Amino acid sequence: MPTRIAVVRRVSSRATAFAVLMLMAGCGASDSVSVAAQRAKDRAREDAQIMARTVGDTLHDANAPHGKALLDLVVRPFRDSGGFRIFATNVSTGDAITVDAAIDAGGQSDGFAPAHVLGRLCVRLSGVRANADVTLSDVRCADSLPPVIKGTADRVIAIHLHD
Repeated sequence: MPTRIAVVRRVSSRATAFAVLMLMAGCGASDSVSVAAQRAKDRAREDAQIMARTVGDTLHDANAPHGKALLDLVVRPFRDSGGFRIFATNVSTGDAITVDAAIDAGGQSDGFAPAHVLGRLCVRLSGVRANADVTLSDVRCADSLPPVIKGTADRVIAIHLHD
């Protein structure tokens, strides 16, 4: 029969092991959320770059229309895309366009404590047909935008082009 001291040590070492495991799980969850958040940011920023290239290609097309028809052509690929929401547009003299868009993206992490993070990046794309260069900049998200629906996400974040 084990002595009382041996039983206490065994229970104590199991409790310590359990406490260490729980502490590691808590740290893992925090790291998992950070990894998922970074992946959401990377995806949204990549989508913004894709959007800018697409707009630039349209501006560069010699056969593209002018004025409002040009603006319509620029935003058409993004109007019904799941992760893009166009919330403001403008075209001015010389076919200078401005498009404000919200880009929703998600990121996930794997491992001991997987996490799912959703985020929204709001950008302004500005370009002039004459040179087809498109500038990306952060813009305030419109109040009229529907919120990012958290669903099963662990966190919802605001994303900017540069941290």
